[in-house]
Amino acid sequence: TELLNRIPGWETMSDRQRLEALADIEPVGSLSTHNVTTLDYRTHLADLLNPHVDVEPVEATHLAFGNDETPPDETDDALEGENYRTELSDIIQEDERYRTITLLGSDDAVGDELIESGLVTAADPGDAGDMLVNRVILTDDRLRPKTTDHAVRIRVDISYHDVADETEVSS
Repeated sequence: TELLNRIPGWETMSDRQRLEALADIEPVGSLSTHNVTTLDYRTHLADLLNPHVDVEPVEATHLAFGNDETPPDETDDALEGENYRTELSDIIQEDERYRTITLLGSDDAVGDELIESGLVTAADPGDAGDMLVNRVILTDDRLRPKTTDHAVRIRVDISYHDVADETEVSS
């Protein structure tokens, strides 16, 4: 209800409009944590560079949440305890950074323990083509469980750094 009082027209705004309105409001709290990209995702990126592999590009379209606290590992291929999935509100490509922003409204995922999260490539977790792109543990107590007391803006950044493994030339 605080957002309804502070932002005129909140109830009729799209997610993108709500995100723009929230940009001017100081959050009650925030956390920043490291996410782990999955081996499946990194293998897919390598396959895209290989002309001998016929592979279609994938697109992260949703953010999934679950209730498992197991530390993220590159071999994760799904969330352990998925309990909520929502469409991404915005996708921003900035040079070597891929950024998504998702808004969970005060009425979204109410009662769910939102402990783990990851970008996924399908709306349905049962989709055969669904790929987990990354996984992160969210340590914010306000998400354990999520209540109607607040809306949550989640930004996921994936960066590609110039850290070449090795180049070897032999003759």
